Amino acid sequence: MTAEHEATVERGATSEHGVPGGQTNTDAVDAASVRWAAAASLADQVLALPLGRDGLRGAGAVVLATTAVLGLVGVMLALPVPSVARMLTAVVFLVLALVIVAVRLFHVLALRRSNRAAPVDADVVMAPLTPRERQAVHRAVNGRADAPDDRATVVDAVAILRAEGRDVRFQAGATMAFASSTVGMGGIWPIWAGVTVLWFVLLLVAWRDLRLAERYLCRRGLRS
Repeated sequence: MTAEHEATVERGATSEHGVPGGQTNTDAVDAASVRWAAAASLADQVLALPLGRDGLRGAGAVVLATTAVLGLVGVMLALPVPSVARMLTAVVFLVLALVIVAVRLFHVLALRRSNRAAPVDADVVMAPLTPRERQAVHRAVNGRADAPDDRATVVDAVAILRAEGRDVRFQAGATMAFASSTVGMGGIWPIWAGVTVLWFVLLLVAWRDLRLAERYLCRRGLRS
């Protein structure tokens, strides 16, 4: 797919798929402009927030969750069921999960206090857009397409919120919570172990998205 084609997608053109109903091309372009203007208004609020680099805390959450998964494997192999050591390990995993989730919640509340109207989630910024337009934004953040200048504000805001690492910390907390349940369970532990692995995969995906967002911000000169 060429850069010109990607730009056309991001601008909401409808020539490829036809114009719905009796709508003219001009009407479709006007409707797309209204959607992008609404998203840009939300993006401006995000860019005004006192957002900092949260990659370090995101990396710490990934390290803790990875340690929890490796510890889970070690505990399942080394400790009998039931045992005091298993229960203590389960409690440690659970406490760490609560700490990670609490840090995420505290950060969101702090942003809310600084600007109650500003969105703190990328999906909220893209809410006025069509699914196809949201995909175009994600492609731009991921480095697979270039965003037109009049769409860059929206893409910048989405990248900044992704780079904040809140999804990473949530996935890490969930991974460690399920690891705690797995260690503390008896005969049904394989079910909980499977769920733990699933959340760990989601964590790795969230971490990849964070890194891609940081690279986009560096290319834009918004991060060093």
